[in-house]
Amino acid sequence: MWALADTAYKRRRVMVNALPSALEKYNWAQDHFKRLRGEVDAFLRPDSYRVRAESNEDDTEYRFYVEFTSPLPSARWGLIFGDGVHCLRTALDHCVYAIGAKESGEDPPPNAEVLAFPITKNADKWNGARRRVASLSTEAQAAIEGLQPHGPPDEFIMRPLGGVQELDNADKHRTIRVLAAVPEDTELLLSGLPLTRTSTSMLASGTSRTTRQSRPSNWTGRRLAWRCCPTLSLT
Repeated sequence: MWALADTAYKRRRVMVNALPSALEKYNWAQDHFKRLRGEVDAFLRPDSYRVRAESNEDDTEYRFYVEFTSPLPSARWGLIFGDGVHCLRTALDHCVYAIGAKESGEDPPPNAEVLAFPITKNADKWNGARRRVASLSTEAQAAIEGLQPHGPPDEFIMRPLGGVQELDNADKHRTIRVLAAVPEDTELLLSGLPLTRTSTSMLASGTSRTTRQSRPSNWTGRRLAWRCCPTLSLT
């Protein structure tokens, strides 16, 4: 993105440098994500959750619950994440503004009121949004068009720019993107017998995960001892 603003435009006689604004936005986004990672890592200590087991009457089936000992700061994490995504999105707009200022030697540049970085789902949408960069050089327009996340509609959000656009719009116009930390995988040991790693499913409460593990049919004896080692992740 930054190379886009600094390649062909070095030849301009009048130098107007608005690029630091875009860089500051980008760096501020990274600060948000770094703070979020730090808070998540600090929260997800082994003593931040407990594992509870239940079994049926003949101990042939166990159900394990992973429960956090204190409420997850989901809304706070969502706010930090949303602010970071928004800074990334506006960094793109600031970058386009910087290109316009660099090319024209004016600040504000021509058509500053409409200058923005379009993010579109297909060629038709791009043609409608091209006016946002119409005052830029054909080289700059082609470079921005080449970055568009065009392709199958259901894959739009999976592409970097598509994901930024969708997440930013949702955060601005809908609700906070609530984040939660949940076990994504669990290793179970029953009486020292290692069983297969099993994926777990979300409970309705959204605060716990549960998994069922049946005891081998040829396993007989007393009630089995258990140990559950969940792997936690942010989602």
